[in-house]
Amino acid sequence: MPIYPGATLVSDRSFALKTPNEELYTGVFTSNDSIDTIAKFYTERVKGLEFNKSENAGAVSMFSKELFDDRKGKQSVTLLRKSADAPVEISLAWGKTK
Repeated sequence: MPIYPGATLVSDRSFALKTPNEELYTGVFTSNDSIDTIAKFYTERVKGLEFNKSENAGAVSMFSKELFDDRKGKQSVTLLRKSADAPVEISLAWGKTK
């Protein structure tokens, strides 16, 4: 999964978890670009990626459908803008179970 150009890593919200039966990696980033611009970046670069968009009281969230990759894992993208003047949070997740 590509990282959005110019995005800033939020290290205290990013993590990796690996157990004998499961792997999960999540990277959280922020950007001041519009949520639609960021969504377009991902849909143009990740084959088959689609978003569901929800708006409520000025907040906008976009959740991708999970996609399988060649390592038998699932990947997804979540975009969240909590208010009109807030940066967009970009969450990239990948995981698989054995």
